[in-house]
Amino acid sequence: MNPISAIIVVKGNPPHVIETIESIQNFVKEIIVADIGIDFVLKEKLLSYPTLRCIDISKQIPYVELIREELKQQAKEEWILFLDPDEVLTQGLKNELSNNLLKCDYFLIPRKNIMFGKWMGHSRWWPDYQVRLFKKNSVVWPKEIHKQPITSGKEYKVAEKEDLAIIHYNYESLDEYLSKAMRYAKSEAAEKIRSSSYSLSQATKNALSEFISRFFAL
Repeated sequence: MNPISAIIVVKGNPPHVIETIESIQNFVKEIIVADIGIDFVLKEKLLSYPTLRCIDISKQIPYVELIREELKQQAKEEWILFLDPDEVLTQGLKNELSNNLLKCDYFLIPRKNIMFGKWMGHSRWWPDYQVRLFKKNSVVWPKEIHKQPITSGKEYKVAEKEDLAIIHYNYESLDEYLSKAMRYAKSEAAEKIRSSSYSLSQATKNALSEFISRFFAL
């Protein structure tokens, strides 16, 4: 196993979280699950994994960027892997990361977005590069929704190949997309209202415009 602490923030009972755990349990030394309201039955199941430990987060967390820096400090290993509970590592990607772990300070990894049961290999959804595996002190996460992290040191950019991408079960229905868009819009508006005249209606309009431009126009 690699000197990696995987961190996953979980709420409710996400349908792919066990698949997420299974994809990394023999790849990392420890798995940290941040509990922001996990279903009781699911939590019992997660605690059966020997390398997994749960951290209870009592405060309200509307989006994960708010606590990523805080969670980094809980990690025992030199390397951090941030995953969402709807993301899965392929064997090809795990081999690629293991083989190049000593060559860099952080990885830029393509992400394969699955929407409505289909891979979105276009419409700006691909290659959707993400910084997810990095040395603890090489990345700083701003507390802003969907904000890319600040990086330092040497980058390794994983090739833009389907078998080397994180599988992301992004949205399984239009209802799910619109529900998340509204939730993110509320958080974004609340964040920006403090420093500007940005409104919930503007945030909602931006989220829907992004969806329409990606899914239909492109």
